Amino acid sequence: MSTPNSLCWHILGAGAIGCLWAFYLRKAGHRVVLLVPSARNGRTLHLTRAGYTESVDIEWQLISKIDKKPHIDNLLVTAKAHHTLPSLQTIRSSLSESATIVFLQNGMAANEAKRLLTQQQQAYVAISTDGAYRTDQLSVVYAGAGITSIGFADDVLNRLPIDDLVVENCNDIETRQWQKLAVNCAINALTVIYQCKNGGLLEIEDARMRIKLLCEEIAEVGIALDKSDAVKHLLPKVEQTLQLTADNYSSMYQDIDQQRCSEIEWLNGYLCRQAEKLEIDCPENLRLVSEIKSREAGFSG
Repeated sequence: MSTPNSLCWHILGAGAIGCLWAFYLRKAGHRVVLLVPSARNGRTLHLTRAGYTESVDIEWQLISKIDKKPHIDNLLVTAKAHHTLPSLQTIRSSLSESATIVFLQNGMAANEAKRLLTQQQQAYVAISTDGAYRTDQLSVVYAGAGITSIGFADDVLNRLPIDDLVVENCNDIETRQWQKLAVNCAINALTVIYQCKNGGLLEIEDARMRIKLLCEEIAEVGIALDKSDAVKHLLPKVEQTLQLTADNYSSMYQDIDQQRCSEIEWLNGYLCRQAEKLEIDCPENLRLVSEIKSREAGFSG
């Protein structure tokens, strides 16, 4: 299933979004290698969309056994924020001198991870509103089609499967990062607390009240950090996101459900750290961080 213009994309992070992109990159004719911490049972990746399932062949490689010689030219990083730095450090010597690295993940870990790269290596930040969840290690459900924005990346756009996923260039990716951070902070942890899909939060009165409080705190911090555009009309944006992704399980719900540590420290935790520096009170965000960490305390991830 190769084409004359096919490339090899390595994907660091084989969660829902990583598998979603692996599927469509492979379907577009590219070679795809999932970089994984443990072996996968099989080499067929399944994607279900609107009740219809398709399959493609896939390669995977154990991170611990990766060839340390430079051979990775195109890397898509979809790993969880707290895994990004250690994972990237492990494979850094495997990146070619002029490798292209696209960070597609929640939170702000990409800003720190880029410091591990050389000036010759091209790093891009991407933000996606696609909704997906895994049903097993090599099966993913595409629950809600969204848009992926990549910062200043015209060249990268030519190498991505834009026929199947909506991908666009963005001249202000930092604002998009903050928009995504704000929405995730208002939604993800609450789906864990109330044990529901995204849309379920709209049906729970207590959840709607907490969303309002979260949005007020997030907006106050964003405005203080000169991110007013990112947090403008935040509550309506959150409610719209909940409607558009109603059938999706948030990434944090999936992590806690599978007894994995979540990204809470890079979402609401990150927001709380910024608020502390600004001497802004964020009791509802602090409460959420405490609730999620309490659930994580019973397992390791």
